[in-house]
Amino acid sequence: MHRSIQLLIAITAILAASTSHAQNSVVGSATRSDSIDLLHTTLHLDLSNTGSGIIAGQADIRFHPLVNGISQLPLDLLLPADSVVINGDLRTFTQQNEVLLVDLGAAFGPADTLQASVFYHGNPPTDPSGFGGFYTLPNYQYDLGVAFDAVPHSYGRSWLPCFDNFVERCPF
Repeated sequence: MHRSIQLLIAITAILAASTSHAQNSVVGSATRSDSIDLLHTTLHLDLSNTGSGIIAGQADIRFHPLVNGISQLPLDLLLPADSVVINGDLRTFTQQNEVLLVDLGAAFGPADTLQASVFYHGNPPTDPSGFGGFYTLPNYQYDLGVAFDAVPHSYGRSWLPCFDNFVERCPF
């Protein structure tokens, strides 16, 4: 019985540590939506290179921290980011695999609303399963929004910066 309680405490501590920091950078993490609310996204897309499959985009994302101490904006994006502007200032960022982590330059909280502009380009991927992702055909392009093999199965990150989970509801 004592060993079971120790195991339960250890599991609880691990789960709490993995979800307590709202800015964690795990792809599609739903915990981000507990501390940052994406209020609205406006997309500016150049889809004129259908022959090459390359798109270029600017995503203007208005967001609101729900807790104090938010100093980074984690976004999911499979395409390379070129630059990120926060409230008119060019900001540094890192991009590792599917996670774009933007340095906000200061800590923000519930009294703040910020504007991020993410500039990016590339050839959006399709899901390796053959179903899902962004497709470029000679006369049109389209996105299925999901992918069978990808985890998480939502797949907006294949062509736009977002919180790619089934929790966040951000209007366009």
